[in-house]
Amino acid sequence: MRALLCVVIALVIGSPSAEKNATTLPPSATNLDGSAPSAPGPQTFVSVKTTPVHIDIEVEVPPIEPAVSVQSANSMDGGRHLPYQTPTVSIILLDAHSTIAVDELWPALFSLHLSSLRDGGTGQPKIRVWAGMDAAAPVEGASALRKVRCTAQHAACTAADVSSFCAAVTYTPLDSAADYAKLCGGLNVSNTNTHNMEIGRIFYLPQHDGDAVVAAAKAVGKHCDAGPSSGWLRVAVATPIGVDRASATTMEHDLSAALRDDQLFRVDAVLGLPGVQQIYDFRDANSELDQLLCRDFVEKVEIVLAESEGHTVAYDAVGVLRDQHQTHLTEVLALLGIDLDHIMNPDCVQHEKEHFLESVQPVLPKETALYQYDGYTNQCRADLGNPTFEPTAPTLAITTVHAQSERWTGVPFHLLAGAKLGQSHGYVRVQFGRLPVLGGALVGISTDENTADRSQLVFHLYGGVPARPPAVYIGSRVGGVSGIRVRLPRGWTSAPPSTVPEISRWVGNIFHPPEPAGLADAPYDALFAALYHGDRSKFVGGAALLQSWRIWDAVIRDSSTAITVHNTGVNATTFLQTRAKRGSEGTHDEL
Repeated sequence: MRALLCVVIALVIGSPSAEKNATTLPPSATNLDGSAPSAPGPQTFVSVKTTPVHIDIEVEVPPIEPAVSVQSANSMDGGRHLPYQTPTVSIILLDAHSTIAVDELWPALFSLHLSSLRDGGTGQPKIRVWAGMDAAAPVEGASALRKVRCTAQHAACTAADVSSFCAAVTYTPLDSAADYAKLCGGLNVSNTNTHNMEIGRIFYLPQHDGDAVVAAAKAVGKHCDAGPSSGWLRVAVATPIGVDRASATTMEHDLSAALRDDQLFRVDAVLGLPGVQQIYDFRDANSELDQLLCRDFVEKVEIVLAESEGHTVAYDAVGVLRDQHQTHLTEVLALLGIDLDHIMNPDCVQHEKEHFLESVQPVLPKETALYQYDGYTNQCRADLGNPTFEPTAPTLAITTVHAQSERWTGVPFHLLAGAKLGQSHGYVRVQFGRLPVLGGALVGISTDENTADRSQLVFHLYGGVPARPPAVYIGSRVGGVSGIRVRLPRGWTSAPPSTVPEISRWVGNIFHPPEPAGLADAPYDALFAALYHGDRSKFVGGAALLQSWRIWDAVIRDSSTAITVHNTGVNATTFLQTRAKRGSEGTHDEL
């Protein structure tokens, strides 16, 4: 088992309670044949028998870690605070009335607030929140916080919790460097004159205006990095960063000049999805299966991020390649492509992503198909009130990516992202071309579709009709031929074999990661929690970001590729596989 070095997190904010780490199997951890599992020990193996596959499951049970008390937290500051002071984290949200803030960020901050209240007995710091405002705009707190409410994912949440959170938010203008100096100067004074012991500060910059983001980062670095008097500093910057490779390189240079790299957290919302996180978690727990993810066994990989909703005219300034491929799809690709052998703690994930992306070749226009859904032109014209406007940005793109690494050379990665498709869903499908047999021989996979469907590994990320929780599907031939033993990470459960809508003939084992109710639709809950705890594995590294721009810059700037209209409601899986078959012929027929 790989050692995960979480010393920093344990020292700063405390560890989970012993109750959460109790070494017991979940109630659902029973054998699929109905028998009870053996009593759990430090590591428990559960034998799972299905037809026609026999897969062993090992359930990971972590050791119990002691919690850090408030008194211990106070003792870690070198004596600069009194023992009765309350450890706090200050969170400053800029552009607090923006759509993303209202819809996603404020509800996520409320979830973090509730978490800090529930874990108060373990020494978890409380949070204090400031809303960064445009000084010229009216202060309308109720408007910005109108979507803060108790949901199914909140345990023991009350209307009083909502009211107290909203009432405690402080509104402050943050238009100039002087505003930052005033805010952070006040926080520094508060640390010495009140019962609050500020152990860290988080600034969240959701804007996509590069100049505004750099200006804010410079002000934060100059006026709000108070060193030991305020603890650590973390600045979250939303992606995409830059509009092309040149502007991204300039912006990264400016951000690095203003802040240290350990203070910068580049946000990609897809990394907050439990279905995306499960890729790393499942791979990390299953070294036997992970060894099959390479050119010796894999025929191809498909990655799909499909949406059923459409876009407004504002999307014409961005386009799907910059909005989805250069960001979200690249992150999912990297999580599947990285080599886990050298990852000894979460911080190493960013480095391994960078290493993998260095091997990915720039995407070529000839391996890219661009589309707009029928109706997008009329939508843009209605938005602008201009009956002759012609949008130029694609709303859907299919590309093929190649990695020239020892692990993946020769394996095509087919990527699709787009809008107005039949359903919103995301998945990663690994199609095996051959599999090892117990004893060392190899067996090829028949081109028969029934056999091929049973020779797949699928990470279901989100969505579907009906919507399904994140899951890992392992085709029956994968386990039946190779005798793979599946090890379930802590909290995971298995489900009986069944068919999967996207793979009609598929039969195999299904495994689900733990998922609090509603969390699949709230990625920023996970991202704010990661910011709070300093978990860098859920964020984009600066070097990896620039590698991503190297991969996508040419095809994004290319204007020679024709854009084809496609029918709305098309099934993304059918769309991708049809395009893949036609790719060698270079046809772009309407679908």
